[in-house]
Amino acid sequence: MEYHSDRFNDASYLVLKKNNVVAVLPANSVSDTIHSHQGLSYGGLVLKATLKLNEIILIFEALLNQLAKDGFKTLDLKFIPDFYALQSTNELKYLTHILDAELYKRDVLSVLDLKYPLAYNSSTKQAIKQAEALSLEVKEVEEIKSFWNELLIPNLEKRHKTRPVHSISEMEKLKQLFPFNIRQFNVYNNETLIAGCTVFETKTT
Repeated sequence: MEYHSDRFNDASYLVLKKNNVVAVLPANSVSDTIHSHQGLSYGGLVLKATLKLNEIILIFEALLNQLAKDGFKTLDLKFIPDFYALQSTNELKYLTHILDAELYKRDVLSVLDLKYPLAYNSSTKQAIKQAEALSLEVKEVEEIKSFWNELLIPNLEKRHKTRPVHSISEMEKLKQLFPFNIRQFNVYNNETLIAGCTVFETKTT
């Protein structure tokens, strides 16, 4: 997260048991609120995989007590979507429920589960035929600047009056740090860039 550390007041916490880390809360603070780090798409409390429910309860209690001692009044906690999670987050969801936490936001996500066959309707098949007829070329490329500057930034500005979350320099640094997890695919028509997709690969997606 250091590539945009200047944007946030880091306030991450480690939970230790006999000098061993059993939980991490990547976080930043704004006034008297602790946020699951706002520089991350997802976050929450990261727990050691072998922990049992009674241990997680004690960890969460210790964390809340420490936050209160440090003067914080609100904990804004994000959860990792189930399709990204390498282990269950049900214990934390249970704890937030019994503590009567307020659910203030739920995002909509579009997900394809590749364990099951994809259904192609007639319009999708027609679109595939049209694309094949155009003799378009799809290439995986190392550089992402062209896609960012020629397509992504102008399209987001025109359609939504917004900009990408990450600048091109940030994306280039992230791609350099994670070359096997961030991949760029571009579509060309007679060598002219007409479309593209930045793909983020994880252990589950």
